[in-house]
Formats: sequence, structure tokens, C-alpha cells
Amino acid sequence: MTRVLVSGATGTIGRPLVQQLTEAGAGVRAVTRELTDPVALASALDGVDAVFLLWPFASAEGAREVLELIGARRVVYLSSAAARAHEVEIERLIAGTAREWTVLRPHAFAANALRWAGQVRAGVVRQPSGEAVFSPVHERDVAAVAVRALLDGGHHGAVYTLTGPRPLTEPGPSTRAVEEVTGVPASDFGTWASEHAADFLGTMRAARLHEYGDASVIRVEEAPVPRPGPGEVLIEVAATSFNPSEVGLRAGLLREVFGGALPHTLGWDVAGTVLTGAGDLVPGDRVIGLIDGAAAEYAVARADVLARAPRRIPLTAAAAVPVAGLTAWQAVFEHARIGPGSRVLINGAGGGVGLFAVQLARHAGAYVVATAGPRSAAAVRALGADEVVDYTAGPLPGGNDVLINLVADVPDSVTELAAEFVSITRPIEHPRAVHFVARNDPGQLAELVALIDAGVVDVEAAVRPLEALADVHREAERGLVRGKITLTTGG
Repeated sequence: MTRVLVSGATGTIGRPLVQQLTEAGAGVRAVTRELTDPVALASALDGVDAVFLLWPFASAEGAREVLELIGARRVVYLSSAAARAHEVEIERLIAGTAREWTVLRPHAFAANALRWAGQVRAGVVRQPSGEAVFSPVHERDVAAVAVRALLDGGHHGAVYTLTGPRPLTEPGPSTRAVEEVTGVPASDFGTWASEHAADFLGTMRAARLHEYGDASVIRVEEAPVPRPGPGEVLIEVAATSFNPSEVGLRAGLLREVFGGALPHTLGWDVAGTVLTGAGDLVPGDRVIGLIDGAAAEYAVARADVLARAPRRIPLTAAAAVPVAGLTAWQAVFEHARIGPGSRVLINGAGGGVGLFAVQLARHAGAYVVATAGPRSAAAVRALGADEVVDYTAGPLPGGNDVLINLVADVPDSVTELAAEFVSITRPIEHPRAVHFVARNDPGQLAELVALIDAGVVDVEAAVRPLEALADVHREAERGLVRGKITLTTGG
């Protein structure tokens, strides 16, 4: 195993370099202030085969002593394309002391663009040389070249000028050194910018809880834009949607489900556009999913829990799909196991889950009997119910193979109406009854999206602004919400 000493290990290049060396199986030792302390440096060099040298000073004073301590090891020196006088002197000293040496001369780091973040948020970026041409290089690519020079042979005496693959303004200088050394094309500035999008966004509007209580505790306020971690994407949210269970979350009844940490950003349904890619998702992809914290202008989510958004409907409608659609899918296909010829009674078909359940049961070939109040009966009938029963006018019909219950108030007599029962609210006391809470399943969500795009499933939702979320909670508590309501975030 090659053992490498990395100076500047917490810096722009040092962080990805340490990570890549570790992934390559090298032993890594990091130094920062110890570089100019002879005793500390000598101790750090014990057993080391190769050194990555970042000289943190604007002169070569003291470099000779450090390089004499490093001695006849392999050295990779991070110089610069400017080749300033002190950098050229350090390159000369390394050539005279190291057993093997490689010099990296990167052009402008893409990370230098972070100094524009405040100006980007203000709307105007001012530079003294606005027409200057350069090919910014991703810090990850500089680290990748350093890894190869530190661990592989064939780089002794090489001076690599490192740039991104293309200049920001044509014409301009660029090299293929990154690809020639690593075998992988250099990342362009657009890739770097998408990975650091959150750094330029500042704050966002978000619907958050700072305490539990009635609907008045919901605040739409400025909050930090979340930063995606490994395997996560940053989403510009077009809309989220309201789910009745969020009333319980707001009241503090679901603390154990999400850990109870406050402040908490509401919203489980997300529909939006990827800004920072990961996995199979790239910037510009339209996605939907079941996540935490979607009631905001931006949200982060693991790439593998998301599905491509339907093409046939706008994102403001697609936000109605994940929670309600997955719940209906699992009720119909997994738990009720509905197929051709089944007779299914859907109790509460006028709600958000019910509207999906009616369509999916009909698509499965069932005869669908749906209960709905006067305000939602027409919508339920239009979505394919064979019979619509007004639950306010009389008893529910019996003789059903299965009853899917989507309402909270279930009379004991409901067990006389079917042979099997599936409930998403309270459990039904019967030997052949199933009670479940929907799980996130991006594969099922993708199948549902395919049915939406094929015109088999329609999505209907009332659209309101994020600022109306507290009012929606109040309406839900008074029993005034029918179907799905999505809330636009301005994304």
C-alpha cells in the first residue's frame, strides 16, 4: 500500500484528494500547520512514500528546508498556470531533491466562482475584466490527476497544465491533460456549477414548524437552502401537496415518525426540476417523489427515491401523485389484490387517495362501487366508478369481494359489506382485514406515471399558493377539503 502525505488536506484540492486516495486504497496522512515545523513534519513523514505539496505562502522562503526533509520521495507539487517566480523556484528545488516529481499547473479553479455568490443572489455579477477568457477546472479533476501522479509510474518530470474541457468564452485556452492522465474527460464548468447551485441560492421560502399546535404554528418564512449530500439531488420545487396526515404531524402526533426535530419543513409530495444531479438524474430532469421537506422553494432528496415526472400533466398537478398515488396503488394491487371480475367497494372515493383508487381498480378490471358525498360524486363518476353511492343518504351496499376503506369514521357494521377489508385509517376488526401505511416505492411510482402518460389515470387537483397552507389545514379540520390540493412554491 502506498502511503501518501497530503499538505493542505482541508483545502479546495486537499479534500477531494484525500477522498480519492482513500478510495484508491492508499494510506493517507494529512498535515496543515505542521508543514513548516521541522519536528512535526519529520514525524509526519515517517513511513511515507509520496508527498502532495501545496505551498501556502507567496514566497519560496523556507521551501528548501521543507524539501530537504521530504528528501528522495515521490513529490507532486501544486503550482499554477501563472508560474509565478516563487512557484518556479519551488519547482526547481523539487527537481533537485525528489526521487520522482510531477508538477500540476492548474488554470483558474471553478471553485473561485463562489466569490460571485453574493453578486449572483443580488442579480448582477461585476468583474473588472468581464470579457476575460478562461477554462475553469473542477477541483475534483485536479485531485484525480494528483492521485495518478502519486500512485502510478510514468509521470516523473511531467508538468501538467490543467484546465476545464472548454473555455467559457470562445476563443480561449484549454488542454486535455486531465483526460490524458486519468482516462476520464474533465468536468466542464456547468457540471461544477450545478453541483454548487445551493451555494449561489442563499435562502428560500419554506413552510415550517417551530412548535406543535394548531394551524397558526405554520410559518412561511425565509430558510437556508438545503445542501445535497452524496447521492442526493437538489430540486427546484414547483409544487407540493397537502395530505390529511400532515394535520397530525403539525399537532405533534407523529414526532416518532420523523424524529420530532424542530424547525421542521412540511411537505411530503414533491414535483420539480433537478438542479444538482446524482445517480441517473441530471440538471433539468423533471421529477416527483415522496420526500421530507417539500413545502419549500428547494428541497433535497436521494436520487434513487424519485421518479420521472409525468409528461402529460404540469408539475403543479404532478405534485398530487406520490403519497396519494402510492397509497392507492398498494391498496388496490398489493393488499386487496384486485383483478378482473372483482367487485370492490371504495369507501371515501372522493378524497385524494380515493380518486386514484377508483381509476386503478377500474384499470385492473374490477366492478367499482364508490362512496362519495354530493360535492364529489360527479368527479368520482367521471373517473370510472360503475356505481356511486351517497354515503349521507343511506346504508352502504353489501355483497362486495373487498372493501377499501379510506375514511376515519368506520361503523362496526362495515364488516358485513365484504369478504375482505383493506384500511388506510383505523384498523377494521375482522380476521380478513389489513391495515397499512403506504411505503415509498419509486418503481411503483414510475408505473403509475406511465399510466398517467398513457391517459389511463387522470390527475385532478386544486392549485393554491404555499402561503395558503395554514388555511388548507384549517379547512381540512372542518371537513371541507375534497380531492387533492397542491401548493405552488414559485419554483
